[in-house]
Amino acid sequence: MSVYTEAFNETYYDDDNCDDNCCENNYYKELLIEGKNIDKVQVPLCTDDITVLYIKNTNITQLTNIPKNLIELNIIENDIKIIDGSIFPDSLKILILNKNNITSIVNLKEGIIKLLANNNNLEKIPNIPTTVQVLDVSDNENLSDLPSSLSNNLLAISIADTLITNLEKLPNSVEELNSDNCILNKITKLPVNLKSWKSWRSKISCIECELPTGLQILNLYNNLLKEIPTLPDSIINVDLSKNNLEKIPNIPQNLMEIDLEDNELLDIKQLKELEKNNIGKKIMFNDEYFSFLE
Repeated sequence: MSVYTEAFNETYYDDDNCDDNCCENNYYKELLIEGKNIDKVQVPLCTDDITVLYIKNTNITQLTNIPKNLIELNIIENDIKIIDGSIFPDSLKILILNKNNITSIVNLKEGIIKLLANNNNLEKIPNIPTTVQVLDVSDNENLSDLPSSLSNNLLAISIADTLITNLEKLPNSVEELNSDNCILNKITKLPVNLKSWKSWRSKISCIECELPTGLQILNLYNNLLKEIPTLPDSIINVDLSKNNLEKIPNIPQNLMEIDLEDNELLDIKQLKELEKNNIGKKIMFNDEYFSFLE
């Protein structure tokens, strides 16, 4: 699940090509500013017509001259440390801040739907506008906690490769969660609307809560689980490989594929006992697939 995934064409700005008619001709709807020789934002005279702006791999350290009708702003691979959202227009819907040196994000305005800020130096998540539906703060190695103010409009979140240790503050609206490479240990609460949960190498040893009834994809590769709660009827794809499972979980009717590889305590005899009740399923076990076919 994703929001606003359209691919935008890149448009290079050349000051010599800007004339009085460029706004009327909709020539500068998209603008790319790129290059280490650039240290400030310079936009053409027809800034009202720019709706998508890319600032990539520059020496810009401070944002200025943001077009007033901007819908999408991409700031990627720069040396910007502080993002002050008060300079952004009310029209902004998509804000992508990946791979900078950002330590602080402040004054973000309501209306933003998608906020990506991975691979930065954030130590805390800023106050997130209640309109945000997609949030990515992965690969912020000093980020240790979720805010308590996340809105029920939030649908997808990635906290992978952070120091976050629990998921209790996630709102029930979340449908997609990536928590790879966290240190979660014990899971006591999951969003009730969760449909997809991926959490590789997160040292999860115990899941004390029930799995959400609408969960479809569960990927808990390389954790410390000895058992798993009852898989819901909605589940389609499961990866529990490289855990410490002592018994094979239940196999719901809709489940199509489950990976149980590298669970050394499981016995092949348990798998064979499942065959008569699991026509059409595919189970990965001890480096090979068992397909139960009619």
